[in-house]
Amino acid sequence: MIQKISALIPSLSGGGAEKVFSLIICHVLNAGNLNRVYVAHDEKLELSFNLNKQTKLYTLSKSKKKRAINAVFRLISLILKDKSNRFFLTLGYANLAFIIRFFRPHSKIFIRLGNTVSEEIKTLDFIKKYRYLISLYLNLKISDVVIVQSKFMKNDLINLFPKLQKKIIHIYNPIKLGNKKEYPCPYDRPYIFCASTFKYQKGIDTLLEAFSKYKQSGGRRFLVIAGISRENKNVLHLIEKNNLKMTDVDLLGFKENIDAYISNADLCALTSRYEGMSNFLLEACSYGKKIICTDSPGGNREIASSYENIHFADVDNTNQIAKFFHQTRVDLNQDKAIKALSEFDESQILNQYYNILMS
Repeated sequence: MIQKISALIPSLSGGGAEKVFSLIICHVLNAGNLNRVYVAHDEKLELSFNLNKQTKLYTLSKSKKKRAINAVFRLISLILKDKSNRFFLTLGYANLAFIIRFFRPHSKIFIRLGNTVSEEIKTLDFIKKYRYLISLYLNLKISDVVIVQSKFMKNDLINLFPKLQKKIIHIYNPIKLGNKKEYPCPYDRPYIFCASTFKYQKGIDTLLEAFSKYKQSGGRRFLVIAGISRENKNVLHLIEKNNLKMTDVDLLGFKENIDAYISNADLCALTSRYEGMSNFLLEACSYGKKIICTDSPGGNREIASSYENIHFADVDNTNQIAKFFHQTRVDLNQDKAIKALSEFDESQILNQYYNILMS
């Protein structure tokens, strides 16, 4: 009997977690084991478009309709007709494990968490924190396997929920290695590159403050940020607050492919306050880039254990980061970089996921 699995994800908007989940789905699809993909709604962006060419996406609500209860009722009606014997849930849809278990009691449930939980809850007030933890614990308890992205995340989750230790495993995020294509430089002057979303976790406020101090101390590079658009008023406010000009910062918005920007950058920067495991960090490493990275909770140190061109600064230490921004460009030999990242190789990681999901 062929094992069939259905996947549930809130969004395919194109962030790092969504990209990884999409890769896993496509791998399972190519192996002939994918049944359905459920999403909250289809944003009609490139990631969902590419996936929709290969398999049908079952949307649970209309794009501008955010009535969660309607989405739940639609999900119930769909899974009652779903012939899958496995369900793979991620991000905000991890909390749907209870529904799956109730209506499909004999199915196996796999949950993939996207971030370091103990850090996620620090921003919540007392009531929201414990409501979140109780909900998460109950959904993880009734699942069969919980997948996290780093050893740090695994230990963090075990410390929170020691009784769940046996079902928690870590599988690193994948990176496609061996791309030695040379890209023309998108700019005529040197730059520092970052790919991020605008969330407290990502520390964009720290990045811009540090970059401002770098410019004030004579720095000549400019800053390029992918993933944040020029229409983002919060970022525009931070640029103005730090006495930066729009000629100092280029906001690219979402880019499906950032290889040209990474490969030609003088430095890459990651100023997160915490991570699960940064996909951008892996991408930058695959090109041998020198990376200025905050020593935040998460899997960043696990990458640095084999890759030597990462320079760590303390979290939110803008003076330290600004000094690092003055460093000269020194790229690691790409063959050496690829060898250092072998345990993150895409084909190897996707096979690990497939073996777990089909176990």
